[in-house]
Amino acid sequence: MFLEFNKYSKEEMRQLERFVCSSYFNANAKLENLFYYLKSYYPNITDDEVKPSIIWAAATKGEKFKDTNYRKLVSDFTDLLERFFVQNEFDTDREYKKIILLRNLRKRKIKKRFDKTYVELMKEMNSQFSKDGDYYFRKSLVISEKYQNDFGKIKFEYSPLLQEQSDNIDYLILFEKLHMFHQMFQSKQNSADRNNYVQIWHDEVFRRVEKDIAAIERNHPNIYIIYLVLKMLRDNDDKIMNDLKSYLNKVGSKFPVSKLGYYYEYLTSYCVKKYNKGDIIYRKKALELYKEMDKMGIFVIDNMIIDSDFNNVVNIALAEGNLKFAEEFIEKYRKYIDEDFADSAYSLARAKLLFSKKEYDRMFELLNNVEYKDTLYYINSKFLIARAHIENKNIVSAKYIYESLKQYKRSNNKLSDDQKNTLTVFLKYFTYTLKIMDAQDSEKLKLKKIALASLEAEKQVVPTKSWFKEKFS
Repeated sequence: MFLEFNKYSKEEMRQLERFVCSSYFNANAKLENLFYYLKSYYPNITDDEVKPSIIWAAATKGEKFKDTNYRKLVSDFTDLLERFFVQNEFDTDREYKKIILLRNLRKRKIKKRFDKTYVELMKEMNSQFSKDGDYYFRKSLVISEKYQNDFGKIKFEYSPLLQEQSDNIDYLILFEKLHMFHQMFQSKQNSADRNNYVQIWHDEVFRRVEKDIAAIERNHPNIYIIYLVLKMLRDNDDKIMNDLKSYLNKVGSKFPVSKLGYYYEYLTSYCVKKYNKGDIIYRKKALELYKEMDKMGIFVIDNMIIDSDFNNVVNIALAEGNLKFAEEFIEKYRKYIDEDFADSAYSLARAKLLFSKKEYDRMFELLNNVEYKDTLYYINSKFLIARAHIENKNIVSAKYIYESLKQYKRSNNKLSDDQKNTLTVFLKYFTYTLKIMDAQDSEKLKLKKIALASLEAEKQVVPTKSWFKEKFS
């Protein structure tokens, strides 16, 4: 926990200092002492500075160390930090603060202030274009406060407030269910687990949206978009993709950057999926979308880019032969990669770029930094290494990698169907490559013709197809 302080920004440290020193939030002098001790080493706190005996001495100014007391100190400090996280989150959420204020004003029966706050809050919410699940949930809370505030006068009357609250709950259900169906759909794409999700209300939700599609498009854009996304992926429908792209071109500027980033990711994932099924034209479409996203500055969401998205962009750009965009992208976004995969994703991306530049020795050095936390990192690294050995005419090493990939495919029962297929296709054409390398000159041309004919007739996506084509030509 104490080493995590090194990751705090300077502004976060300033905010935490004010929090720790506030008698309203903290009346424990030991916790204040501990904070200032940690601050004195920030941002270079090491294991040596946070040994229990040293932490205890810094917090207590020399009291005798007792393990039980130390654990209580750490527990209290943890509680203080967690209260800070909650308070910080609350302070940045202006809308939710107003909802809590509204509730408090109602309970205290401060009518004029309640009415003023309610009108202001509803005006702000009604002016919002982007409406996600949080929006519908919060709006129903605001309307509920108004209904409870006026209950004494209207309890035996028809109330538009109840109808409006009910409508917002309906839209909340539509939005969240569509998103859940989408997540279920996506989670099955690269999974070896063939169990099916139970999707209660699936057909009812679709019928409800389609029954009033024009009003949904006009007044509930986020519901409309996720409906299009799910329908596009589920039905494999290019027309829906074009409809979604046109809609985003028309209204995209009205969305927060983070939302727009997600929506463009839906488009690119559709193109990548189509490309992986053998439609090569979608590789170019995906790259065009990636370039648009880069220009709009919407790749980074919540100060992070997921490693799979990072890898997809690099793979597509290199496959299209656009080394310049690939290199600029790698360096521009490396600091935003999900920290669990940051080193591996960056090293693998640079290694692929170096392979394309035929700088194989430097490529091998970078691949030493790749951890196989994910199946795709193993597969991609081995594909690179196998091809580099061929380029260096190191056939013995190439055969060793070939055998290790065959064994990996046989023994790994967690591979998805797509991953197994990727390995199968690569191994098929790598077998041709090895045979050609081993063949006598009189046999090489014959084998190349056979391999090239098979490659051109292949219906599946062939990993590194252009490289194989070069070897067979």
